[in-house]
Amino acid sequence: MIILSIPANYAISYSKWKEYRLDFLEFLENFNKKVDQHTILTIRNTKEGGLNHFNSQKKLNFYKKMISTYNCLVDWEIESYKTSYRIPFDNLILSYHNFENFDKDFLLHLAKKANQLPCKYLKLAVPIENYSDLTDIEYIFMQSNKKILWAGLGKLGKLSRILHRNLGATGTYLGLQNAPTSSSQLNFQETRKYNFETINTNTKIGGIIGGKNVKNSLGLEFYNNIFAKKQLNAVYLPFIVDSLPEFLKWLDSFGCDKFFGFSVTMPSKMELASYLNKKEPINLYLPYSQLSYNTDITAFQNSLEKMGIGMNSTIIVWGYGGAATAFIVAARKFKDNIYVDGRNQQKLRAFCKKYNLKKVREKNQDCSLLVNCTPLGTKPYPLNTLKLPKFNKLIDLPYQNQDTDLVKLCRIKSLDFISGKEFWHWQAKEQLQIFLNEIKNKI
Repeated sequence: MIILSIPANYAISYSKWKEYRLDFLEFLENFNKKVDQHTILTIRNTKEGGLNHFNSQKKLNFYKKMISTYNCLVDWEIESYKTSYRIPFDNLILSYHNFENFDKDFLLHLAKKANQLPCKYLKLAVPIENYSDLTDIEYIFMQSNKKILWAGLGKLGKLSRILHRNLGATGTYLGLQNAPTSSSQLNFQETRKYNFETINTNTKIGGIIGGKNVKNSLGLEFYNNIFAKKQLNAVYLPFIVDSLPEFLKWLDSFGCDKFFGFSVTMPSKMELASYLNKKEPINLYLPYSQLSYNTDITAFQNSLEKMGIGMNSTIIVWGYGGAATAFIVAARKFKDNIYVDGRNQQKLRAFCKKYNLKKVREKNQDCSLLVNCTPLGTKPYPLNTLKLPKFNKLIDLPYQNQDTDLVKLCRIKSLDFISGKEFWHWQAKEQLQIFLNEIKNKI
């Protein structure tokens, strides 16, 4: 049950289930849209996010008139609903909205309260800020004898809506990109990216874990398009991870057999390696098979071969994280000619000591190849804060819609370069084959 939530002054015909937010109107009498049994009419209380106030009696009279005429559904806040209103059971959604807090005990109380009230659906809209909240909300859904309509809010709100069926909800809410009724709503562009309507409780789940920028990953369209073409019941999603142990605990509680695998990006590559007692950084993890890989190493080896880097070439690496470590592994035969630079001198010294590498001697030191393993050259990390070394060739890991500053410089000077997008595609092709094998053979 996918519900398109729209302001009452919009007319949309391409969605089976529609929620009209009547509190967006100044006068209920102005509402004139087509209504049927797949329409939800909502007059949200201003305390729970409504725009305009309507008193309870006016709201009740309007709802009853519309139910009598169209057999539609109506939404009423559970905390202010009275059984004396006598709204028919099959037409009533009882709802709760809290934009600030996730309170497990209170939500359990509401679920038990709804169990005793004459309604068809219980709608919950609360923030999901971490993966333990997802575990708790799944448990709360299990305690309800009503069908759940879910509208997750907050940092993991969209992810929770995508996975609403897996969490135990009957339906969720979408919005229009140009006229959302909630900032946490998915829009149609996003649902197409994830083949949203095909996701069910048997769908195998994977994705990319890392910081907030995972939502911009090239993999979201790349993998999902391939899964759709191959008619595989699988989806690749963005997982924002602040606490890796908490995320891995959620995977285990949710069921590792539901997950085919995860790409791993900054800042989780080294942390996951440490958690799994691996010496090298990890950028691919299969929780069901308990296997891990680093396809960045293959991509770096391809890059070095394509660019014709010789044994006498001087290489400068910017960075000291997981990607830089992968390069050191891939380029171990060039080790004597590799220099490292970075902003944090303490981390730089520790990295050089760990891998027995040399720091850059001078800030303007020339090199044959510059390898950028940092966000430098992308917004909001401009290059003008550093004095660039002279280089002849570039491997630039960051990617964005437009060329990075370093790639622009290479184009101007006609220098050879491997862009972040080209590098990404090399490592993604290897990940794809591993994902496909996991989906087809082991899960």
